[in-house]
Amino acid sequence: CPESLRPDTVRPCLLPCKRDCTVTPYSDWSPCPPTCQTGGKTKSKQYRKRMIVQLPANGGQDCPEVLTQERECEAPSVCHGYRWKTHKWRRCQLVPWSIRQDTPGAQETCGPGLQFRAVSCRKLDGGQADVEACLKLASPMPPLTQLCHLPCQDDCQLSSWSRFSTCTADCVGVRNRKRILIGKSKKRDQCKNNQMYPLSETQYCPCNKYNAQPVGNWSDCILPEGSRMESQLGMRVQGDIKECGQGYRFQAMVCYDQDNRIVETSRCNSHGYIEEACIIPCPSDCKLSEWSNWSRCSKSCGSGVKVRSKWLREKPYNGGRPCPKLDHVNQAQVYEVVPCVSDCGQYVWVAEPWSVWKVSSVDLKSNCGEGVQTRKIK
Repeated sequence: CPESLRPDTVRPCLLPCKRDCTVTPYSDWSPCPPTCQTGGKTKSKQYRKRMIVQLPANGGQDCPEVLTQERECEAPSVCHGYRWKTHKWRRCQLVPWSIRQDTPGAQETCGPGLQFRAVSCRKLDGGQADVEACLKLASPMPPLTQLCHLPCQDDCQLSSWSRFSTCTADCVGVRNRKRILIGKSKKRDQCKNNQMYPLSETQYCPCNKYNAQPVGNWSDCILPEGSRMESQLGMRVQGDIKECGQGYRFQAMVCYDQDNRIVETSRCNSHGYIEEACIIPCPSDCKLSEWSNWSRCSKSCGSGVKVRSKWLREKPYNGGRPCPKLDHVNQAQVYEVVPCVSDCGQYVWVAEPWSVWKVSSVDLKSNCGEGVQTRKIK
């Protein structure tokens, strides 16, 4: 077929690649409050978060559900030299008559009220200090007021809670405290209801010496459900496809007390395992450049060949599709050769190289002069 261009034998096509969800690494933890915590106050928390950079497509791995993490701040073991001292609560003061007069039982000298107490700032050695020092360097100020209730005639009256008993065993033992019914309440049936008015309370003994330790090896990298490759048609891609992408691996945790005895993992605020992100590398196919332009026909007259080539850009890895057969001399090229015909009815001048020049006049002093060169033309 010398008169027409040879049709292409290869053309590009696209199998849609799956695109996994991509998230940023976690940010740094937010700062903890600089003040130290004293007493049984709830610890403040710190947070960190990550952002979604790319949403999944074509059956790629879903985005993680958890984008924010929180943990309790570690309280400094020693406060900066100052502490709050609380003084006794004063007598319960009733809500003023002008507010209470529309409520049932308002004629009685009983009901809801407020108690007040004084709070002062002390140095650790017990000496007086300015309130500003505690506001800056101690734990938050204890409350100055609290709700209270002056018992009415029909109310159940109970004594204050006793102090907790000493612990039966440190860290794993329990401690108790009690209170009793007082006055006429001892004889009333409704006051003897233990669910409404419990007379004893039990809790675990405090222990600051729990210690979590990892045990055993890490698990394999486990991918979340639904991370298999799927085509745009929603059909599962056939064949032996290795799952890949971001997953998580796990390691067991054991919680020890101060005597190295194993206790429930909940004492260490742990689920019983730790997890961390991991990657199963995805396969990458051989990548070649686009085709170069066709070369000139190898013959200026009659039948010849013309050539085009692709260059290797990236070798396959992790089990990706292999490269086509590369040129045995230059292992970075793929060639395609097709026949071509040049029209012999065209004529061009062809010049042979110039001859050595011949001198016609010479200046012997300067060893130079003029001459002439010749060449043949076909």
